[in-house]
Amino acid sequence: MIAQEHELEDWQEDLLAEVFLAVEERRSEVEEGIDPLTEDPEEVERRFVEFDEWAETYSREHLGEELWRLLEGEEDDEEE
Repeated sequence: MIAQEHELEDWQEDLLAEVFLAVEERRSEVEEGIDPLTEDPEEVERRFVEFDEWAETYSREHLGEELWRLLEGEEDDEEE
């Protein structure tokens, strides 16, 4: 849906799928490593913040800045 919404080329769609899969795999690893019943909530929050930062950096590096901005809607902001 994202690829169609932004009219991405096939290679861009493939790249987006690869990055999305890698990020979701890492998210699963982070979630599986957390026991919300016994862990300190601040530590859990720290891990998710760390994951979010990693995910953004990873996505920007692998998608490229132009595609990243397009998908994040930053291109529209610059045109206004």
